[in-house]
Amino acid sequence: MVVGDYLTKPNRIFAFAFSVVLAQPLPAPEFKVSGMRIDISYVYKLYPKKNLNTVVSQIIENAKKGSINTLFIYAFSSVYGAYYQTNYKFASVEKGFGIQNIVKEVTTAAKKNGIRVVAVVPINNFKEAWEKNPEWRVKNKKGKDYLPGKDIYPVSVWHPEFRKWVQGLYEDLLYRHPDIDGLEALEPSVDFNWNKQADYNPVATAMFKSLYPDSPLGGDDWLFFRARGLTEVIATMNACAHQAGKKSYVVHTWPAKSNGKLYTGSEIKEMTGLDLRGILTLTGPSKLDYLVTELIWQQWAAEYGKQKFSEKWPQTAAKEVISFVNHRSGVMIHVEPTPFKGKKGEVVPTLKEFSDTLISLRDLNVGVGVYDYNQIVKLNAWSILALTN
Repeated sequence: MVVGDYLTKPNRIFAFAFSVVLAQPLPAPEFKVSGMRIDISYVYKLYPKKNLNTVVSQIIENAKKGSINTLFIYAFSSVYGAYYQTNYKFASVEKGFGIQNIVKEVTTAAKKNGIRVVAVVPINNFKEAWEKNPEWRVKNKKGKDYLPGKDIYPVSVWHPEFRKWVQGLYEDLLYRHPDIDGLEALEPSVDFNWNKQADYNPVATAMFKSLYPDSPLGGDDWLFFRARGLTEVIATMNACAHQAGKKSYVVHTWPAKSNGKLYTGSEIKEMTGLDLRGILTLTGPSKLDYLVTELIWQQWAAEYGKQKFSEKWPQTAAKEVISFVNHRSGVMIHVEPTPFKGKKGEVVPTLKEFSDTLISLRDLNVGVGVYDYNQIVKLNAWSILALTN
């Protein structure tokens, strides 16, 4: 049974070949992930004078010390391009570790040591594609370029040429790295500021008006429509991964309210355009394998105060996430020791608090991932990871 009327009208030509059906509970994942992220932009600062072979050897050695079984390597920078060799259009190779093909080198070394590798990629944030294709850009209500923050260059998920290009980008990455184990969509969002200023790209608005001639831009149907477009592009990434025999992941921040509760899936969909429920109802080649949810207690403690947020809060919130997912995909919980500043000041987790968070998640039978390699090195927290994995 097809859900939603978005496939019943002319935008049928925009839809990728994926199935959206009523979800059925899926078996528990066969592999419990103990993951660590490698944000390559920070690797430079960590090893400013070491050659690539030494850097890769150090990464793998440390991952083994922490009992890490999966590395999530940032394979494509929204700003600087590919961290691997490619000649794909609008995908310039980053001029340092990218030219040296760090993604390939880390993958080769990891596989020799029994460690899986997931390539982390943007979904709709690409500076070079944004610069060279003005017609792809997300627009605000006034028809101006929508630029919500530093290093964010949103392209419209409804533009057919962008969709064709981004599918080719994922296929190219997978072709060049047959040994990676998966693709992960990095923080997909349409509305980064939660103010209904995106997406007024002319192609998107024309498509919306053809489907909902009596509905206003900015209304409920429009909110549904813009989320549907993002879901379809995520579905394409999933399908590309599965066609290559790999797993698919989506990592996202699940925001919290001041009372300690998570925002609902419907609220997130309306605020950001990320439809978690819609993503979890994908099936067939486009089914999501893992939802990776960031539950960072210190982020919300800095914003709202510590009364409702402590190092044990991620465990409580994770139970909400697990119930929401309801076996429709695997679940991973993302935590980190990063300091956060907010309205209530700065919160800097101690090593004990970081350890307590990891221990509290251990018995939930979900995957756990940490951000990031750079921080774990500086904190020398490998024994904590090893003891809590």
